[in-house]
Amino acid sequence: MQQLKKLYAKSIDENGKRTTLIQHLREVTLQMCEFINLYKNDLLSIDVELNIPRLLVYSAFFHDFGKIHPDFQKQLLEDSKIWGYRHEVLSLAFVSYLNVPDNELPIY
Repeated sequence: MQQLKKLYAKSIDENGKRTTLIQHLREVTLQMCEFINLYKNDLLSIDVELNIPRLLVYSAFFHDFGKIHPDFQKQLLEDSKIWGYRHEVLSLAFVSYLNVPDNELPIY
């Protein structure tokens, strides 16, 4: 866990602070949970064989895992040249660690 605290999600903000990846993922996931709670009845009424709330939470939680890549972190920390790859695509590599039913995998 200590190593994860050294990973960042964003460049330095206007206050001179960096948002850690853990902090960012937590905030986004909590926002998604609030959204789900607000629209729970609507989400559950969607006539598909998917667990929409689960898809939303998983997507919120995993959306920036690709930022773990050392070159992305170097770009943030050293304000170096643009890395040139989409971190979102790398995030997809972590989907296999989720307990996702087969019918929902194509959504990711």
